[in-house]
Amino acid sequence: MEKPTVQQRFQLIELLAYWEGRINTKDLELHFHQSRQQSSKDINVYKQQLPNNLHYDASLKVYLPTEFFKPLFISESADDYLHWLY
Repeated sequence: MEKPTVQQRFQLIELLAYWEGRINTKDLELHFHQSRQQSSKDINVYKQQLPNNLHYDASLKVYLPTEFFKPLFISESADDYLHWLY
């Protein structure tokens, strides 16, 4: 299996945050078959690049989109999400 690009991992982060309202490391682990450490690193790098998009909710143990969330790596069209679900 080919290693996913950073852009692909960022796309999934945004896709789930935007359409499902949350993202956590387990989502990346399962989808990309990668370690928890790599998944955590991906989310942290994403947050460094777009610090106003996500915040961590410690009680739910997930990252939630902020009111300022603006996707950079996906379109806001449902087509991206439906393609991913398929």
